[in-house]
Amino acid sequence: LDPLEVAIDSVCNADLMPRTVRSEDLKDFQGLIVASPAADASLASEACRLRALAGSDMPILHITAPRERPSMIEAPAFEEMEYPITLKRLSRFVSTLKSGNHSDVGRQQ
Repeated sequence: LDPLEVAIDSVCNADLMPRTVRSEDLKDFQGLIVASPAADASLASEACRLRALAGSDMPILHITAPRERPSMIEAPAFEEMEYPITLKRLSRFVSTLKSGNHSDVGRQQ
């Protein structure tokens, strides 16, 4: 069992993909969680690019390894968290998807 997969499944109905998301996938999603195994923002940057191409405002949560400097990604409804993150924090992100209030995404709480 992957602990991140278990955590995500415990707070929402999720489609977990072992690959980079494609633009045609985005139409079916309310939000996107991108997990990077290293301190690398390339997957999150690509997700933001695809979201913009699709004309979507869906929130993106990027879970990444601890890093010395924050990533330089600045995008609406984008939040980056270093792991480990708590279920409470993950649940808060999912709550913004359910409520449709994406303005809270990216705010430190």
